[in-house]
Amino acid sequence: MLQVLHMGIHASQLLGYDQIVNSIDLITKNSARTLNMEDMYGIEEGKPANFIVLEAENEYETIRKQAGVLYSFRAGRKIAETKPRDTSIILENGSEKITFNK
Repeated sequence: MLQVLHMGIHASQLLGYDQIVNSIDLITKNSARTLNMEDMYGIEEGKPANFIVLEAENEYETIRKQAGVLYSFRAGRKIAETKPRDTSIILENGSEKITFNK
């Protein structure tokens, strides 16, 4: 869904920081509302605890970096784990790890 959101942001010309940050609601809160699943969506006591943990510090970085899924949980149990990406650039004097942080 992040790839669809990324394309939609560009097609809709949502270029402001706040617009990009708030656009994450299109694939989270608003989707749950549209599918009439609000009673099963969110981080609250009594909800099913189905969620993912992304490799990003915030919503903006999630979209900008097309963040990968680090962990996937279903009913509160971890069902999948992915090791973070390890990217390096090779320079004349050696290599340097790239984190893609600001």
